[in-house]
Amino acid sequence: MAGRMIDVTSNDGNTFSAYYSPPAGGSGPGILMIQEMFGLNETFRGVADRFAGQGYAVLAPDMFWRTEPNFQADLASQDDFQKALGLYMAVDYEAGVDTMRSALDVLTAQPECTAKVACVGFCMGGTFSYLAAARFGLDAGVAYYGTQIHPYLNELDNVNCPLLLHFGETDDTFPTEERVGVEEAVKGRAGME
Repeated sequence: MAGRMIDVTSNDGNTFSAYYSPPAGGSGPGILMIQEMFGLNETFRGVADRFAGQGYAVLAPDMFWRTEPNFQADLASQDDFQKALGLYMAVDYEAGVDTMRSALDVLTAQPECTAKVACVGFCMGGTFSYLAAARFGLDAGVAYYGTQIHPYLNELDNVNCPLLLHFGETDDTFPTEERVGVEEAVKGRAGME
């Protein structure tokens, strides 16, 4: 079942887009799904739909709405890649946390979404997923290659839910010493891997 674009009102009264994919079977736990730098493109929406097909209510907010609303990179385009990279390099993480908070309110208000909610993020979204786990009191957080988690390790004590962090051991976009620093910080903490 394919999802649809919906409008979300931010805490400052502005409106941005999000992709909502309702759960197969009518209801289920929620996933706040945070994009990588390529925006809410067809590939990313397909991932949301796959989660929904497994029974989750999925909401993916447009994290670039303040600078380039509705940006969707064509993964085959070098120009789009460069534009996406520029958007990623200019990300304001605190403004992004506000975007996630507004999106989370909309997700939990969906009639198909049951009480439990996790955040899943990819690359840039991996860092946001970590921040959501630290700041929102979620039921779980999953970060895939969140390459900017290390500046926020001081928030690790605020994470009170299971947190799963995935990193590529030979990822050339993430310095080894920063990855190792994150691994060392979470090592031995209950519910974190």
